[in-house]
Amino acid sequence: MTWERTLAPAPGYLGLTERSIEVDWKSVAEHGPCVIVAPRSPARIAGMLTGDFVVAINGMTYDAFHSPLPAAGTPFEIVAWRRRVGKITAIGRLGTIPKGSLECSIRLPATPSGKPVAKKERPLFVQGFISKHPDLKALDTRLLSLLLNYEGRKGIIPKRATLARDLSCTPSTVDRSIDRCKRAGVLRVASGKVHGRSNAYFVTWPLGDARSDGWRG
Repeated sequence: MTWERTLAPAPGYLGLTERSIEVDWKSVAEHGPCVIVAPRSPARIAGMLTGDFVVAINGMTYDAFHSPLPAAGTPFEIVAWRRRVGKITAIGRLGTIPKGSLECSIRLPATPSGKPVAKKERPLFVQGFISKHPDLKALDTRLLSLLLNYEGRKGIIPKRATLARDLSCTPSTVDRSIDRCKRAGVLRVASGKVHGRSNAYFVTWPLGDARSDGWRG
């Protein structure tokens, strides 16, 4: 008797990330999650835009469709709501995870760091903690909010130029903001230069905060 090992197909790639900071929560309650759409992703090619609200994907909720994503090549039909437009439909097929990118198995750096900020903690972290931090500025709050919104299956790895563009400032200003956040213990940066990639960012509660007590990264 011959035994064959059957491997489950790898999940496909859609290119949507749920937005959790600076969101119109009333619209989320009415229509569904607000999303960030990755450039050149199957969702973007199908017509989705960042800021759209996902009503359903293949008749399922956003979370149900992503738990886990079907295999590459699976057809999808996204029903969404867009401001000043109303209901839209985007149709396409799931792609494969882009090559040369960090996978979702990215881990925190080995050096000591605080506990990563969970999705449900993000509003409290940004509005109740960071915005009131004595050593951080308004730009730092915007930077951390932006990084949390970039987080997806590949981690948080926007290019430095992208951060400068989205924050409407110079790259050197971004660097100074990153340095302040690092000194405050709320941001860790893993350099991607060795592998020819962009840096990876980890937004955390600082060491010594009650939410980081007992954390082992």
